[in-house]
Amino acid sequence: MMKKRLAALVLALGLLLAGSALAEEPTPMDMLFMRGKEAVGLLAAGEIDRAVELLGFVFDVESEQTEETFRQLVNEGLMLIDTGMVQTEVALCWLDEFGVWNLGIPLVEPVSWDVEALILKTRDMEIFCGYEAANWGMLEEAAVFSTEAYWNTEYAPGAPVLFADE
Repeated sequence: MMKKRLAALVLALGLLLAGSALAEEPTPMDMLFMRGKEAVGLLAAGEIDRAVELLGFVFDVESEQTEETFRQLVNEGLMLIDTGMVQTEVALCWLDEFGVWNLGIPLVEPVSWDVEALILKTRDMEIFCGYEAANWGMLEEAAVFSTEAYWNTEYAPGAPVLFADE
C-alpha cells in the first residue's frame, strides 16, 4: 500500500514538473504586446504618468518627441482613449523599412478604416523610442506590406472583443 502511494506521489510530481517545463517563457514580442496593451489600459483609465513610466521612452536626440508631447497626443489627439470602450485584445507588430518595430493597437473595436490606433515604436522590442497616432487602415496596410508582421490576436468582425474595465 505504501509503495502504491509513493509511486502515485512520484508520478504526480513528475506530471507537475513536466507541465511546468512545457509552459514557455514569454518571447520578447509577447512582452512587447503585453506592455503596449497594459499602457493603453492605463491611458484609458487616465493614468497617463503610469503609462509613460511603463513605456520608459528613450527618444532619439534628433527626435522632436518627448514624454510631454506624448501626454499632449493622449490628451488632445486620441479622441477615443477615454470612451470606456477601449479594447486591448487586437494588436499588430510589424518591422518597417527602417528596422523599427511598430506596435499598433486600435483603441476601440476596429469596425472601420478610420478607427484610431496608437503606434509605439522600438528598435529592440524593449525600449520604446517613439509613437504616433494612426488608424486601423494604416495597421491593415502595414500587415499586408511588411515582410514581418505579427498579430497577437487578429481582428475577426463579429467575434467578441474584450474591453478594458474602468
